[in-house]
Amino acid sequence: MTEIKAVLKILRLIHAQGFSEKLVFRINDAADLLEIPYPVMEEECLENRIDTKKFGTNRNMWRITAKALSDYLEELQHIAEHTQGNKP
Repeated sequence: MTEIKAVLKILRLIHAQGFSEKLVFRINDAADLLEIPYPVMEEECLENRIDTKKFGTNRNMWRITAKALSDYLEELQHIAEHTQGNKP
């Protein structure tokens, strides 16, 4: 996965400028941004681990806001830090 901290910095800047709910990504573009396989991103959306705007049943119409992507990455970062902290 892409360096989470760098992507988070960009998304926080977008949020600070007031565009976090206005900037939306198609789920395939969000997967490309995070360098994860599309099926993994699709599963994250289906399992509601990432807030997804579902404009119909066609997954090509699903969108992820910059805010939702930021929240998702912060949660992943938190889990990674917690996991590292529990290693013997």
